[in-house]
Amino acid sequence: MKRKIVLSIAASDTSGGAGIQADLKAFSYAGMRGLAIITCITAQNERKVLSVYPLPTDVIEVQAEALLSKLKPDVTKIGMLYSKEIAECTADLLKKYRIKKVVLDPVLSASTGDSLAKKDLVGSIKDNLLELTYLITPNISEAERLTGIKIKNIADM
Repeated sequence: MKRKIVLSIAASDTSGGAGIQADLKAFSYAGMRGLAIITCITAQNERKVLSVYPLPTDVIEVQAEALLSKLKPDVTKIGMLYSKEIAECTADLLKKYRIKKVVLDPVLSASTGDSLAKKDLVGSIKDNLLELTYLITPNISEAERLTGIKIKNIADM
């Protein structure tokens, strides 16, 4: 049986605990072939995010060209995008390569609480990515930021 192909569009996490590194480990563990398009490079550990280096959109586009001109992912997972420009670039790539099964994990902050998103990202996710998404997996604080609704209990979800 042919292994499923899963594409992750996300940031590189120097600690290996999240981002592309964690995605590729999870895909491999599940017996799937993982592909990666890196959006940002983060310098972080389990206590602090020291810096975020967003990649230029042309670098993101050439990574996509290298992979998606030859391979068709069965599922695509989107993680940390950081900025409006990267979110718009990602949406354009999903359309260009006709990627349909998209899981969006809208990473807005690290588990340490440090921000992993510019202020313009939430609006761009709503304007450009939600309509292209099959499934969205926000945590509570991400869901609150995306919807503008305070979640106090299960009924609010």
